[in-house]
Amino acid sequence: MRSAYSWDKEMPSTKSNILIEQGATFVEIIDLLDANSNPIPTLGMSANAAMKKWYTSSNVTVFTCELANGSLTLSLAANTTGNLDFGRYVWDACLTDISNNIIRLVEGVATVAPGVTNN
Repeated sequence: MRSAYSWDKEMPSTKSNILIEQGATFVEIIDLLDANSNPIPTLGMSANAAMKKWYTSSNVTVFTCELANGSLTLSLAANTTGNLDFGRYVWDACLTDISNNIIRLVEGVATVAPGVTNN
């Protein structure tokens, strides 16, 4: 899936809900755009994203994050999604800029749909 978000470090994070199919590879591509819909340079930035059953949970599922050409790609391997219990989770993705400022880019609910052929 591909989503486009305008990004302004002074603004609150965007809300976005995602669907993860249990036992399948998950990929979400987020285009990082400025107010004029131009890609935001990501050179020198880093990203991280995670999901939990509840905000206070100690169990965390960490997404693989790749920043390139004004896009953030989040992914989970099929064996990772296969080990998730179906249901709702909370998730977010953050960027760290070259000055070490952390900006929450997007947050929302991740729904894990059960898989019939999940091993």
